[in-house]
Amino acid sequence: CIQAEFNDGNVLAALSKVKEAYAKLPASGKYGWNLGYQMLMINAYRVLGDFDSAADSVREVDALMTNLKRSPSWSEYGENWTTNAERARGEYQMAAGKNVAAELSFVRAISALDSKIKKIDSGVYGGNTRRTFDKTRSLFTKAIILNRLGQSLANQRKLAEAEYHYRLSL
Repeated sequence: CIQAEFNDGNVLAALSKVKEAYAKLPASGKYGWNLGYQMLMINAYRVLGDFDSAADSVREVDALMTNLKRSPSWSEYGENWTTNAERARGEYQMAAGKNVAAELSFVRAISALDSKIKKIDSGVYGGNTRRTFDKTRSLFTKAIILNRLGQSLANQRKLAEAEYHYRLSL
């Protein structure tokens, strides 16, 4: 299991499993899955300090997002895909020392997530039981991104703003 390898600290094994699963995806369609695997690769490369490969995966995410925006599923999953893509980009940028760019990515992620939460609250997704539309999960994700935004702000020495976002994340 990919997550088990990450949790055990075996990032190389996790990366190997991600690449293996990614290679088995169909050539067309299922871009949401492609996006998910690319985001896992960004995370693994970031942890390993391989910023060139992480940057390549970020570019791949950009290309996938272009395709996804033309997808009929964009109206349903667009905010989720945007949240995850911007979060992955922000994590990479912060690890690469690009804290201003990371701040912008985290703000974009939060904006997309807030839009999704608003739709959940208004009943747009009806009785959809997919985890993607679970409000508790979305709020947990928001807390993580707010924390990471706080870190990017602290890295820029914007301490008052950082404290505000750290507190929001609690």
